[in-house]
Amino acid sequence: MSFEIGRASPSLKAGNPLKISDLWTFTGATGRGTYALVGFIGFALKHNLDRVVATYVFHRPWGLFNYWVPLHDVARITALQREDIIFLESMVLLSLPFIWVGLALTVKRLRSAGLPVPLVLLFFVPFLNLVFFLLLCLLPARESSVTGDSSSFEPLLPESRAGSAAVAVLVTVPLGIGLVLLGVNILTTYGWGVFVALPFTVGFMAALIYGLRQPPSLHDSLGVSFLAITLLGLSLLAFAIEGLLCILMAAVIALPLAGIGGAFGYLAQRRRWVHQAGPVFFSVILIFVPVVQWTEHVAAPAPPIYTVRTAVDV
Repeated sequence: MSFEIGRASPSLKAGNPLKISDLWTFTGATGRGTYALVGFIGFALKHNLDRVVATYVFHRPWGLFNYWVPLHDVARITALQREDIIFLESMVLLSLPFIWVGLALTVKRLRSAGLPVPLVLLFFVPFLNLVFFLLLCLLPARESSVTGDSSSFEPLLPESRAGSAAVAVLVTVPLGIGLVLLGVNILTTYGWGVFVALPFTVGFMAALIYGLRQPPSLHDSLGVSFLAITLLGLSLLAFAIEGLLCILMAAVIALPLAGIGGAFGYLAQRRRWVHQAGPVFFSVILIFVPVVQWTEHVAAPAPPIYTVRTAVDV
């Protein structure tokens, strides 16, 4: 079985119906509707199978969040017990057929959308892969997309300024919430990733998305960036992810960084190559924050251990 990265063969174009045998091959292309339908059915089957095995075989709870944190009571891999290792190995083995099908369909969908096939690596990036899957479900096939210098994202954006601003906020705010949860709850890092890289990226992406449809002014780009980071802070407060005092203290740093990101986003959207390679450019930007957070997590020194002795003198 070959992993073909070239063009789709004539018999497997995106418009043709998908056969069962096509789920296991990496050749050809598939449309966004088929990709979304098969992905939804596949995830439903996998989640229920995982839940049954975890509950009735290993007597462990299993929910959606366990795909990111399968074991809540283990901080490091060196602390795994024998039963934990058997459980994790079993869940990985159950996932292998679904991973193979997911990779095959993702390669076909990338080829259909005219995107570089190496972007399939985003399949394995936590949280970011959810945005990646959503974009693949929305992007049209290459032959039906806008030609010339237009971005693959432009057909998805409204023509009005208010509509483009709304889309920019609807994309960046949920993404920001996910990155905050990734850094704080999973990687346990409160540093450059959360307070510097995240505000800059949110402002940058908000201004970039806002300007894809029609070239905006610098003033409007900064306004959308400030709106996105403000709504992100209010969302973190509304969902009780952070407290009011933490939000106010972070705002002193986050607002200027979002403005700087918005200015860079304004400059970037004026470049023709950004419109031509929009999905690839967005993928690189999306990886920036998780990479910084992961680097902080790996480089963090082990907390010191102190001995406390208590004595009572009578």
